[in-house]
Amino acid sequence: MEKAALNSSLKIHAYFVCFNEEVILPYILDYYSAFCTKIFLYDNLSTDETINIALNYPKVKVIPFDTGGKKNNARHVQIKTQEYKKYSRKGGALCEEVADWVICADIDEIIYHPNLVDVLAKYKEEGVSVPQITGFNMVGREELKAGTPIEKQYMKAVRDPVFDKRMIFSPDFDMAYSRGCHPYGAGFDLMKETLGYFTSNKYPLALLHYKYIGSILYESALKNYNRYAKDGISKTRDGRYMGPGAQYRTYVEKGLEYNPLIGKAKDLFDENWEICFDKFPPTSGEEGVHKANIPNKIYTEDVDLIRDSALVIENYNLFLAQELMKIALRFRPNGPLIIRKVNEYEAKLNGQIVEEK
Repeated sequence: MEKAALNSSLKIHAYFVCFNEEVILPYILDYYSAFCTKIFLYDNLSTDETINIALNYPKVKVIPFDTGGKKNNARHVQIKTQEYKKYSRKGGALCEEVADWVICADIDEIIYHPNLVDVLAKYKEEGVSVPQITGFNMVGREELKAGTPIEKQYMKAVRDPVFDKRMIFSPDFDMAYSRGCHPYGAGFDLMKETLGYFTSNKYPLALLHYKYIGSILYESALKNYNRYAKDGISKTRDGRYMGPGAQYRTYVEKGLEYNPLIGKAKDLFDENWEICFDKFPPTSGEEGVHKANIPNKIYTEDVDLIRDSALVIENYNLFLAQELMKIALRFRPNGPLIIRKVNEYEAKLNGQIVEEK
């Protein structure tokens, strides 16, 4: 795909956090090398071929960091909110080239528009510091094919507002993120209140997330599950896991063939490789995912945590358990366990006898 530039001198820097990404890494570096002038790969001491692959790309600078063999989300946020100030901002201690735009992404994410650099030149001319993003999970059972750009390999996607990440911004802006850099939480709120924040969705940009393709979901789950403290994961009464890394254990147990999005995906591109935004819900924009009118499925882990916390404390503080379960009910109104427990707690607090089932 040709990425023509309205301003060929536009400087774009990309930042990634990486650990054992030898399968997808060459496709991602091929994509970003086509229009980025510098790529900073923060490697968490990979043990596969990640470093050797990265060293084949002249624009890539590898910066190692150590978290003691565990996944450290706080360190990831620190890298994505602070490191660009050293390398990409005017006056930065290690800055060799001042950037026009900074991209902070996970290694399985690309920011997409068929004329991306043109759009970024327009946003810069209009004074936009943080463009809005529309997030999609790319879906397909096929494995990645060598020699074909990743954006040309998978045509179907599922809209996911959790990935409306503000992944590109002006290096002059002091970006704030919460865990995962998703569009919610204290970081997202702080971003909108930070001096110099000016956003727009005039020229829609997409985040394409390549986790649900081929065997990537299973391999990613296996790799990341092993980097969490397994004793922090517990099993609930209805057989679900909770705690840091719980979703990875679920994917590992379901196996290589498991892909929950296969039956939900729609065609994402038209014949000109434009994204068919009108087929999908719009960006969550300034509201963010916790305030936007989007499906309750995006709250799965949060609702599970609230529900399971109520179950843990029901024998110690029934009133608090009831309040927590009512919160869970707001987001999962058809959950049978939640409905039963809300009724049970109500009856007990009113002095009624509850028949065990």
